[in-house]
Amino acid sequence: MTVRAGYGGLAGALLAMLITASAPVAARQDYVPTLVEKDTTPLWFANDFARLEVIVGPLRSAEARTPSGGWLLAEFYRTFHENYLLESEVVDYPDGVQWKKLDTWAAAFPDSPTPHILRAMALINLAKLSTRSHIISSLPEAGWQPHLAYAREARELLDQRSAIGRQDPYYYVLLIRLLAFSGAELQDLILAHAEATERWPLYDEVHIETMQHIAVMTMHNNRTLTTFANTVHAATFSIRGDEPYAGLIDGLAERTFGHEIFSIHDVSWPRMRRGLEQMAQTHPTEDNKQRLALYACLIGDRRTTTMAFQSTSGKAVRSVWRKPQTFQSCRNWSID
Repeated sequence: MTVRAGYGGLAGALLAMLITASAPVAARQDYVPTLVEKDTTPLWFANDFARLEVIVGPLRSAEARTPSGGWLLAEFYRTFHENYLLESEVVDYPDGVQWKKLDTWAAAFPDSPTPHILRAMALINLAKLSTRSHIISSLPEAGWQPHLAYAREARELLDQRSAIGRQDPYYYVLLIRLLAFSGAELQDLILAHAEATERWPLYDEVHIETMQHIAVMTMHNNRTLTTFANTVHAATFSIRGDEPYAGLIDGLAERTFGHEIFSIHDVSWPRMRRGLEQMAQTHPTEDNKQRLALYACLIGDRRTTTMAFQSTSGKAVRSVWRKPQTFQSCRNWSID
């Protein structure tokens, strides 16, 4: 039915902790640092780039995942994006503290993709900050447009080091983000995504990032989004079944559509249900079990909702349900 809508002991210890222990997931106001963040923070402030390299290397494997099944590599880069290199931290370009740190890291490890990826990330954040600054201040008379200049510098950095894309899948997340920011054609995004999928078919972040931008560029054109989701499914099904498809739809809901996903985008519920069930079986965390209950409730599949709730706790995972009332309403409906 289609419905409308190796490495040293530090790395080994870190991976063992991350794979066997579940870090709480919470709304931003109740934020709990992930284990990746707890380990990287003191190293970043101590300029211990050697140990950061030891940590990030193993995370480029599709087997290095959080208890809920997400890539640990995504957690690593999200830590920098949301903390050390967020817009307010990179505004003092090019001589600020964070920029000097990235320069030192790159000089110490010139063959590592990580400092170059992080520098591109910082430049993109600076470009976004410069775009918003136009609201309160006019551009200089010379016509220099800082947001385009910073975006162009980030693109040149990635283009000059295109081999990074064979070393680290996050390269493509930034490339696609840059293409969208710079006003590229839809076909350019599709081609970049195709290359990324050929090299890193299971890297969920690049699929979600691309679909999010396609949604904006096409004004949420359902046919285009459905075609893209089906393409991702076809490229990943033989490797990991329906799980990547379910993760893609869930990621799009989390970033863009929220609980209205089924009313905005055509979703194959049988396929998504199988993927969510696979997630809950392979990674039996509370948030995965409740995620299955949520989407089954939203689509009106009472049988699946009831079965999912039978294996969950009585406390809502806020990042899944957003509102406690939704959790309680679905739970009540499943047992009526």
